[in-house]
Amino acid sequence: MGFQCGKLSLQRIKFNIMARCLVLVVLSMVGFGTGAAVKFEHAPSPTHQAAGDVGHVPCPGSYVYQDGYLAQGHDASPAADMTVDEAKAKCATIEDCLAITYKGSNTTTAKVHVFFKQVTGPVSGAHTGWSSWLQYCAPAPPVATIDVGGKSNLVIRLRQDTYTIQNLSRVQPSDDNQWSFTRPLESNTAYPYMVLLGDISMRVQKESDTDNRNWSFFTSSSLAASAVPLKAETPVLAAQDISDLINSSSPDSLPVQVMRSYEQSSDGNALVMRFNLTCVTSEPIRLGGVGFALPESSGNPGKDIDNVVWNDPHIGGQHGFVEFVRIADDQATLLVVPADHQTTPLEGWRPMLEDHGQGDSWEWLALTGAWAADWAENTQYPYLNMTPSMSNIYPKFAVDPQTPWPCGTGPHAMPKMPAAKKPWNKPTTTMA
Repeated sequence: MGFQCGKLSLQRIKFNIMARCLVLVVLSMVGFGTGAAVKFEHAPSPTHQAAGDVGHVPCPGSYVYQDGYLAQGHDASPAADMTVDEAKAKCATIEDCLAITYKGSNTTTAKVHVFFKQVTGPVSGAHTGWSSWLQYCAPAPPVATIDVGGKSNLVIRLRQDTYTIQNLSRVQPSDDNQWSFTRPLESNTAYPYMVLLGDISMRVQKESDTDNRNWSFFTSSSLAASAVPLKAETPVLAAQDISDLINSSSPDSLPVQVMRSYEQSSDGNALVMRFNLTCVTSEPIRLGGVGFALPESSGNPGKDIDNVVWNDPHIGGQHGFVEFVRIADDQATLLVVPADHQTTPLEGWRPMLEDHGQGDSWEWLALTGAWAADWAENTQYPYLNMTPSMSNIYPKFAVDPQTPWPCGTGPHAMPKMPAAKKPWNKPTTTMA
């Protein structure tokens, strides 16, 4: 995929299963060419917050009590002796901390040995003398609810400040629309690094850098800044400049401007999600990873059968696709395919280990060069050094891990394997 300074676009999908549901989503990346598919102008919104107004936690200091403990691992910070109130205050200042757990009750006032956790569940061991306080934040109402229109039979609800999709469901009078094809915004998914549909990640390095392990990582899921709403004309439904949002996730400077839009497809059958990337530096750069978050809905692990939606990818490069199926009720199905098979193949299907949300979060990768360098060493950012001293922050499935990959034989990690040096599709990067 050649890439002179320009744009990248993402679109949406549609699928029909047993005449239950007809919905379409398409992903396409038109790697840095010239010109732009859509013209955007800035349009400040009354609900928009300036960069920096979005804190690390949407509702800092709000906790809910649960009797029991959070299991070993996934520690956000070393355990320490302090009062419960002191621990709550400290947790609110730690970027990855979502809960505390300790031996004691919900009325304990003496100092206890407190563990700071990156997860809010599952809480086990009720009536064992252990207690947990979980950060809680009631999600804000969507900043916009948009009927995609045409034959898409889809409605999207956009999140305040970031304008990611906090709910993607069908327009159906008999449906309460409380379920979502992809991860919905809920109290346990409202925190930083809990991805939603519409989030993007990138790995970038200077062209002059010859170290294939030295990449800057950027993501739109940090919540450290806001997206800027943009004016848009039909067929664009909504558009935003998300450059500041992405740039705020890294100490390095983002060398591209990123515009995201949600559009109705030309045939009226689909929602199109498009990203335009434009170089803003004169220094040549290399993109080694561009990925689009496709997190499963909150049914895995399940909370109620009607909400369970599972996905299944075919990592087939130019012929790749991802299928989302609601497993109960009507088996509503969403199929994600590339709008441009040449420029947005499903080159890789990456588990988003940096994601802190409940359930499974995977990413459609159109470029995998940077990630393949990690995988060849049986690692993946941010878990590049698989050492015993780092084991507490590994993914929660990892018991005595050698790698960050789960194993089918229980709560253990996969051993190191030579096959990791041979990904399914040839890894690619692109230059600007």
